Formats: sequence, C-alpha cells, structure tokens
Amino acid sequence: MPTQQYVFQSRTKAPDGSLGPLGSRSEIQAALAFYNTSPDHAGGETLYGPGFDLLFVPGEDPVRQILVQFNDEDIAWEPMKRIARDLKWRIADPDSGRTYDP
Repeated sequence: MPTQQYVFQSRTKAPDGSLGPLGSRSEIQAALAFYNTSPDHAGGETLYGPGFDLLFVPGEDPVRQILVQFNDEDIAWEPMKRIARDLKWRIADPDSGRTYDP
C-alpha cells in the first residue's frame, strides 16, 4: 500500500502571492517538539512524529511547506490535525488538490 502524503502550508500568502512562510526552521522545530516531533540528529531534514515523518525542503529557511508522510494512519491523523490547528497551518492533499484548515 502506498504511503499517504500531505503537505503543511501557511494559511497566508506572501505579498507576491506565493505561499507565506510557516516560520524559520528553528522556530518550527521548537514548536513541533511540544508535539513529540523532532529530528533524530541536529540539522536533520526529517522530523519524526507519532505515526508520521515531516520532510523539509533541503536548505529552505524560512520554511514554506513541509511534506507529511504517514507511517501509521491510525496514529497520525489526530496529532497532524492538532499541529495544523494549533500552529494555524493548512493541510493540503497533493493528489486531490483539496485543503483542510482545522
């Protein structure tokens, strides 16, 4: 079965109409630590959370979007929705183009 993938995006647009930033890498990593989501080593491009992995675009700072890959769908949905709601991020489905603003 293929891995489900989603994308965290900002709910706001930049002045040029592109995606607004989610924040700096350090701000995002600090915020996500509260949700038991962190890299396995300093400077890691992947953060590991409950039932999902978050993949940063290498070298991007500020971060404009984060790829979410599910490892365990039964566990991943609730923490992912909570992160999006609390941090005011949007969840986008790259396959369907649908978005969800919890």
